[in-house]
Amino acid sequence: MNLHKQLAILTAAMFATLIGPLVFAKTPFQTVEFSFSDEGIYIGCLGESVDVHTSVTVRYREFETPSGNYHYVDDWRFDSEWVGVLTGWTWLSKGHSTGVINDGSAYVEQWTGHEMAFPVTGDGPKFRYNQLFKLTVNAKGELKVLKLPPEDINDLIRCLGPGN
Repeated sequence: MNLHKQLAILTAAMFATLIGPLVFAKTPFQTVEFSFSDEGIYIGCLGESVDVHTSVTVRYREFETPSGNYHYVDDWRFDSEWVGVLTGWTWLSKGHSTGVINDGSAYVEQWTGHEMAFPVTGDGPKFRYNQLFKLTVNAKGELKVLKLPPEDINDLIRCLGPGN
């Protein structure tokens, strides 16, 4: 093979090695929408139980690189209506949650969630809802990080300021 042909093949191989994973990773986002409801959730700082109805839109993509590493990325957007069971007071909230999973020689999974609720009827305070999850396992299979959100919703919700 002549020198020019060898250089062209080498250049093409290097380009494919460096750029290929980036092109492959540009899989389109998928979108899923759904709703769910929870009833009778006691929120300590509100002093009552609430019924919650939430509408969710999730955008996500997943792909595998040529080296065999799996990646998943998501972005959740949600709107919720919280209604006090005793008072009938209503709060509307918007929330956002992002998450990733990277699975190769090591494993990382993490997500966060944030929501801010504002009173629209009644005299209740605004409140926020925050949570975090992170799991990291190194290539030797050793657990390096584990952060779990609290199981009790009252450890995730904080009322902010007085009522209206």
